[in-house]
Amino acid sequence: MKDPNLAELPNFAALEFQEDCQHFLDAGLMDWQVVDALQRQQGHLQEAEEARKRDAIHQQQLEEEEAQILYKECKKNKAKFVPIPDMEVVAEPIILPSQAMLHKLQQHRFCELWYFTNEGLHEATVTCSFALDNDTFSFLPTSNGTMALVLTSMAQDKANIIEDENLSFKQFSQATLHMISFMQDTGWDQPHVQMHIQFWSTIENHKWHNTTNPKQQCALLTYQGNL
Repeated sequence: MKDPNLAELPNFAALEFQEDCQHFLDAGLMDWQVVDALQRQQGHLQEAEEARKRDAIHQQQLEEEEAQILYKECKKNKAKFVPIPDMEVVAEPIILPSQAMLHKLQQHRFCELWYFTNEGLHEATVTCSFALDNDTFSFLPTSNGTMALVLTSMAQDKANIIEDENLSFKQFSQATLHMISFMQDTGWDQPHVQMHIQFWSTIENHKWHNTTNPKQQCALLTYQGNL
């Protein structure tokens, strides 16, 4: 770091100092006093610049020391500094239908709507907790004619299901909404998904849906259950 007292003073007679000189002259200083004032002013500026440089060097040293400490800490405790992925926090538990129903959906086979009602999904959750206790296996057919080996507890339909035509409209609405979501999750083609959405929406929006005549509501559910 240079000593500001040893720094070479500029030529105060130069054009760049004329404005400063005139300022001091206007203040009533004599010519020799102006030179002395300019020297003091220049000295203050140089001291301020040197102080700024010292502060910058000191700050850089602190940052380098902190970086070195952090590097050693990361190397010592790697798990502590593993980045946390930016993802949404799941507010509710993930609920899936039975493994047998998921398998059928993946194979584009018929699935009773009841398994996708709130009751059916709850039954699947309860059943799943016992699934791994059964170490026996069964075969399920696949779409290409081969057989897949799965846990027997997952292959069996353990619930007392309700046929599609016997569902209430509340159960029907629950089931179709859930089933569409699972159809998309299991890789159904969008045109096929859209076809089901259109059909079920037609049932939901039919004038008999909100009729006071239970036979007309039953007729709608019977119609969709037999297609």
